[in-house]
Amino acid sequence: MYPGLDPANYHLDFTGKDLTTFVGVGDLDQAEAMVRSFAAEGRSVFNLCGAFDQSSAERLAKAAGPGTSFSYVTFEGDEIRKRQQADITGGVGFIVYDSGVGQIQPFKLQGTLPASVRFVDSLVMARAAARDLIREGYPVIELCSWFDAERTETLIHMVGSEVPIGSAGYHTVTG
Repeated sequence: MYPGLDPANYHLDFTGKDLTTFVGVGDLDQAEAMVRSFAAEGRSVFNLCGAFDQSSAERLAKAAGPGTSFSYVTFEGDEIRKRQQADITGGVGFIVYDSGVGQIQPFKLQGTLPASVRFVDSLVMARAAARDLIREGYPVIELCSWFDAERTETLIHMVGSEVPIGSAGYHTVTG
């Protein structure tokens, strides 16, 4: 969620083991409309970027209805300090776990907020993906909910960077 993002243009579908859809929205009302649409299609697991918090995740879970799960990115420990110092206008790098990719699958999204998405199937691949995102100049990295607290902390230690790394694996709300 970032001002000016248009879901029609800021959109990515990736089919690995599962279908994963990235969509950018300009505001919370637009996010709610997208979530209702996805829930009507039978989608039940949602990972929200760092622009969302517990309150907005709860609103979206209510809109999506029973049987849905929403995780939202937060930054913990020293990553909070790093995130406060980062200029997100430079874009966001996302790392998403998919057990069947075999090698890093990179994609770019263009819009008012540049983004690069890397699909990985291990922490070793995630480390390489994070290093690539840092080398490309992304000032923030966000992880999907597969990266629970232990995996997230391991990756942060493996990367050893001042680029903040947040994860959707810390907090979840259900519809």
